[in-house]
Parts: sequence; structure tokens; C-alpha cells
Amino acid sequence: MARLAEFFLGSPYWAMSLDQSGREVLLLYLTQFDCMLFVEQLLTIVSADSFDGFAERTRCLRYRNGEISHCTRQHYFQDWVGSAQLQGVLETSPVWPG
Repeated sequence: MARLAEFFLGSPYWAMSLDQSGREVLLLYLTQFDCMLFVEQLLTIVSADSFDGFAERTRCLRYRNGEISHCTRQHYFQDWVGSAQLQGVLETSPVWPG
């Protein structure tokens, strides 16, 4: 994943990239990112075996129950992480005692 992230170094930052007018559609950007989109796209690229798999994984991570709408989009990182964990795409490490 780190090597893939290096490939995208220098890509333009696009704030609020998913907030478009009109009906929500599944948007997949690989040329410009906001912070969340960058993390999401890296994770879905490395965990998919095809473009269709990438699109499907993105839909399932980005939207509750995979339903595409503004209201079901995981707007908060905590919600997105919880969904990714439930789907087995992401796991947390134990917290080191401080």
C-alpha cells in the first residue's frame, strides 16, 4: 500500500470531492483526492482483484449497506472505519500502553 501511495504523491488535493449537486452516484477518482478519498481509494485498490471489484469495494465501504445516496454515505471517519472492520477490509492494532 505504501508503494501505491508513493505513486499518487503530487496528485492535486480536491476538497469535498464527493459533494456534487444532484443525485448521488458512485464517483471513483484516481487523479485527485481529498484526505478521506485518498485513504479509501488506496485501501480499495489493494484489496480488489479487478476494476469492478475496486468499484464494488468502494461502494460497500463508502455507503451504509452499499446503498448509494448522500444520506447513507459514511461521512465520518469513525463510521467508515467501523464499516471497514466489519467487512474485514481493515483491522485495528492493539493500543500500546503509554
